[in-house]
Amino acid sequence: MSRQPDLYRTPRKPGYLGGYNWRATVFGLLLLVLVSFVATEYIAAQFQYQPALGPPLLRTKTNAIYQPFAWVLWGWYNSTSQDPRIRKPLFIGEMIVFVGSFGCIAIFFVMTNRRSRRLMENAEDLHGSARWPTEPISRTPPHHVQARRLRWGVVSRG
Repeated sequence: MSRQPDLYRTPRKPGYLGGYNWRATVFGLLLLVLVSFVATEYIAAQFQYQPALGPPLLRTKTNAIYQPFAWVLWGWYNSTSQDPRIRKPLFIGEMIVFVGSFGCIAIFFVMTNRRSRRLMENAEDLHGSARWPTEPISRTPPHHVQARRLRWGVVSRG
């Protein structure tokens, strides 16, 4: 007796697609903090770590480390300055944050997309596993099935 092919198979568990991707979110936020830190340190280096920048978190003989978001206050307080020696380092620092933010968003979306694709790998049978037949099917019904046709309310044997 020939074995019939499996008409149905139980789908594997695909994973929870609706879960929030905390790993990508935390990584993206850490990258934003890193970008802000780079911008702050760039601006501070351009102004040669002057005491007018405020108290740093850590000061050495040649450098100082400021809070990562100190560039926001420096830009706010000096936004009306007309001196290009002040405006140019602030503008470049803000552009570092601007471009870095787009990079962080792109990395976040790539990480989220990769996770979604990885979770969808086992989801091919999520909505059923019916397949088209692989062998030709006879169009004549078996001998125990009576075919009937319906004609405008009259049942006839065909």
